[in-house]
Amino acid sequence: MWAALCDYAEAEPVTTANGRRHADFADALLVRKARAIGASRGVPLVSTYTFDVPCQSLPGVRAL
Repeated sequence: MWAALCDYAEAEPVTTANGRRHADFADALLVRKARAIGASRGVPLVSTYTFDVPCQSLPGVRAL
């Protein structure tokens, strides 16, 4: 959870059609959980894909 909090705090705001937006903490938790599950199963997680533009500012997240 600490790593997700750090990712959330360090994510840069993104300009969207609705103004400047930040990634949600829940998004950071989901990305970190996906990495943890991949690591526990021996499958490296290269990236997580999303439509959420602010979430794409988190490390390891790409646009779908």
